Amino acid sequence: MEFFDWLEHSAFSTAIKENWILYEMPLVAHAIGMAIMVGLSTVVYLRILGIAPSVPLGPLASYFKLMWTGFWMNAASGVLLVVLFPVKAVTNPVFYLKMSGVVLSVLFLRRIRRQAFGPSLESGGGVSRAARTSAMLGLTVWVVTITAGRLLAYDEIADVEP
Repeated sequence: MEFFDWLEHSAFSTAIKENWILYEMPLVAHAIGMAIMVGLSTVVYLRILGIAPSVPLGPLASYFKLMWTGFWMNAASGVLLVVLFPVKAVTNPVFYLKMSGVVLSVLFLRRIRRQAFGPSLESGGGVSRAARTSAMLGLTVWVVTITAGRLLAYDEIADVEP
């Protein structure tokens, strides 16, 4: 815990927290990255689940490159946010729920890419039941992950900091 306390009070963390512009930048980047990744993956998931059937599924494969851009924006800004408040993060069980959700979300995106945009799409086959199940689970994981992320902003919720 000493390392996290040192990190939180380091000159780097303090300088960012004391400058409102520098402090807001990772928060804004995190929100934009989340909008890109979650927004586009939600479009793909909903299309797989049968929403907007007139929209062809194939062209949505191009969204994956943008989704990964959003992911890397979130990863970079998320690391910076943890550096600013590491004690709060590592002592809060909600943080681990959020991180588990991020890992599961990435796994579902990779799975959807294989299931819905693989050979079955190229052969003209419909969306498989497995892809629809993955899409539904992916949406559910996003809801839990985003909720956990929002709850991290509130000190009173699941706060076990000493």
